[in-house]
Amino acid sequence: MSRSLYTMLPVRCAARRGFMVLDAVLGLSVVAAIATLLIVSSSAEQRAMQKLRGTRSAGAIAESAMVELQQSRRLPPDNADTHLALRRLLTRAPAGQVWVEISVTHEAGRAELVGLVPAPLALENK
Repeated sequence: MSRSLYTMLPVRCAARRGFMVLDAVLGLSVVAAIATLLIVSSSAEQRAMQKLRGTRSAGAIAESAMVELQQSRRLPPDNADTHLALRRLLTRAPAGQVWVEISVTHEAGRAELVGLVPAPLALENK
C-alpha cells in the first residue's frame, strides 16, 4: 500500500489551509483587541482633556476675581456654568486687609485661590 506524492498532496494542503485560516482569525482578533484598547484610551484622554480645560478656566476666573477684589471692585456674578464663592479666612493679615479664599467651579473644573483684599470689600462680598 504505497501512496504516491500526488495523492498525499491534497491532505497536506488542506491541513495547511486550516492553519492559515486559524492564523488569520487570530490575527484579526489581535487587531480588534488593539483597536478596542485605542478607542477606550482615546475616550479617556478626551475626558481628561475636558477636565483639565475646565480646571484651567476655573483658575483663570479665580485669578480674575481676585484681581477685581484687590482693586476694590465686587465679585463678578455667577452664570450658568460658573459658580464663585468667597470665604474670609481667620488668619492674621496686614492692617486694613483680610485673607480670603475664592472657590470657582467652572464646567468640569474647580479651582481655589487665596489672597489679600481690602477689609471693607471682603465684608461686603460675603
